[in-house]
Amino acid sequence: LIVRAQPLQLLVRGGDRRLSVDESFSVDALESYDPNVRRFDVVTGELLEDANLLFSWSVRAVANSTVAEALVNATGSVLQLPASSLPPGSYAIALTISKPSSGLAAASETLYVELVEGSVPAVVFQALAALKFNPTWSTNSDRVALTTSLDVASLALQAAGLVAFAYEWKAFVRIAGADMLADLDLGDTNAVTTTGLGGPNLAFRSGALTAGVLYRFALTVTGSSQPAFGAVMVQMNRAPWGG
Repeated sequence: LIVRAQPLQLLVRGGDRRLSVDESFSVDALESYDPNVRRFDVVTGELLEDANLLFSWSVRAVANSTVAEALVNATGSVLQLPASSLPPGSYAIALTISKPSSGLAAASETLYVELVEGSVPAVVFQALAALKFNPTWSTNSDRVALTTSLDVASLALQAAGLVAFAYEWKAFVRIAGADMLADLDLGDTNAVTTTGLGGPNLAFRSGALTAGVLYRFALTVTGSSQPAFGAVMVQMNRAPWGG
């Protein structure tokens, strides 16, 4: 019997999104962790910071599928970009976490952000921390749920009745590097989702998603002068195999 350490877990709060160039924004990876050490204080339940976990960010412009040299390099668990620090355009934000003292392999993820002129609501995805396979491995998923929120200013406008936002989800599968529309009826609340496709959150029924598939879930929010957009990738687990 060989027991191996679990790999580093990279959790990012945000997801792909469209933002106004005039607004500051952040990408939060604070919830990333080493599963081989204790994460929470046993008395207070507070999240413990792992001082040995290193974060390395880079921001690069993307044009015609070509990624340029890094415009921004940063460290720390949260990347902060001030308003107007980058011109309008598309950007790849790459994060690598590592823990040299552990001997574990580094973990990496890349998000894509589009900066546009004018006002646009910001869609932020909560880090996906829920199990993607149930403990008995008897069904393909154990209630995967995607939770989003809009920026404070947009929510205030909605609360004051000055704007009414409408939400629409779409699901894609990643095949050979390309996104294809998934064969999922997100509006089917009997067999596929519990939320439908017209709200800020998207929750799937257990077994609705396919084991081993890489999904991309995209949310469009309309109601303001420009539509907001956000998307996140979800890799479904599969049952243990081989031996």
